Amino acid sequence: MAFWLCRKVMALPMLASVIMAWIIVLSWPVLMDASYVWSEPFALFWLFLAFLAMAVPGAGGRQSAMKWLLAATALALAIYTRYAALAFVPGLMLMQLGAPWPRKERLRRAFATPFVVGLLIAPLLLRNWLASGHLSGAARALSHQNADSLFASVLDYVGWVFAGAVWSQAVYLVCVLSLIVAVAVFVIERRRDSGERLPALDTGARWIAWMASAMFLSYVTGIMALRAWKHFDLSTRMLSPAMPFMLLALCAWAVVIWRARSPGWQRAVLVAPFAGLLALAAVNSVGMGVYAHREWLASGSPQWPMNRLFKYASFAPQPMPKVQGIVLATRPRIMARKTSWTFRRIPPQPWSPATLARIARMTRGVLIYGRDSAALARALSGRVEHPRVIPMGAAQLLLWGPPQRFELKGH
Repeated sequence: MAFWLCRKVMALPMLASVIMAWIIVLSWPVLMDASYVWSEPFALFWLFLAFLAMAVPGAGGRQSAMKWLLAATALALAIYTRYAALAFVPGLMLMQLGAPWPRKERLRRAFATPFVVGLLIAPLLLRNWLASGHLSGAARALSHQNADSLFASVLDYVGWVFAGAVWSQAVYLVCVLSLIVAVAVFVIERRRDSGERLPALDTGARWIAWMASAMFLSYVTGIMALRAWKHFDLSTRMLSPAMPFMLLALCAWAVVIWRARSPGWQRAVLVAPFAGLLALAAVNSVGMGVYAHREWLASGSPQWPMNRLFKYASFAPQPMPKVQGIVLATRPRIMARKTSWTFRRIPPQPWSPATLARIARMTRGVLIYGRDSAALARALSGRVEHPRVIPMGAAQLLLWGPPQRFELKGH
């Protein structure tokens, strides 16, 4: 799909299309999700199908209406596969607003999009309501996380896609600052131009850039808004569906700028930050893949540890010692299924002294993986008896209280 968009819609050369498609397909978030039987690869298929349906929007009329309906249906199927895809609905609305159709047609379809998607997912919502009393299928606590910390988490994750090593973080910062300057120069230049000196903007690449940017920004903003409302794990897995669209947007905007200027060194300078970020994403993916391969060889396990939670990376139950008592985690149900331990969800922040005392009294441990679990482990410092930390792959298990049976046996 990525190759077809680059080759047929943006009209890139064969080699450039292949390279760009590989950068997207082998980007670390996509590769991590695709390595397991998770819902993200299936949801990403429907999302790209919705994207492809709008890739050649036409000039309006019945044919474009059918493409819009196909895109809405594919997005609804993505929501059936993974609820988080609901955050892409505003992105599809933005696509309609930017489509080359008559104004009334664009407005009508943009405002009809959420109603059509809502009608298609109504059976799922009704089933959830009847089964659990909640549209999402489960009760979730209200969030106590502020907008600043959410924005910082998203920025950290985006930076992690491009910069894993220390040296690449410096290059990443330079590329981001250069990209901001390049975009500002390009916009100012286009506004000053009378249309005679500079070539016209490439229509196909500009449309792909608009669509990919709308999908990326819509999802990231929507997930942040949902996380500010309800408590859930804002993990790399939750944010990964937006990353292919971010990489595609970088490529498309680079093509737009490259073709919008006459040949010269200025064109290369303006496109360099985009090319630098795409190169960083490719290098980072290769580096993290090599790291995962080495850790896999060292672990002696038949499982491929793409998400660095070695023993928890597979849906198959793993032979491991039984922990007596309740263990807190950010994702209790999936951890309970994989370990057969008794898990409960970490209470939302902030934690009062009374809450921490109750946690210390009624539970026996915390699986430290993520910010919430690490914060709870720090908050419990000095409040629990006989604390000890046991490595569990890339995660850590904080236990307290009397020794467990497997500890007495020397495991």
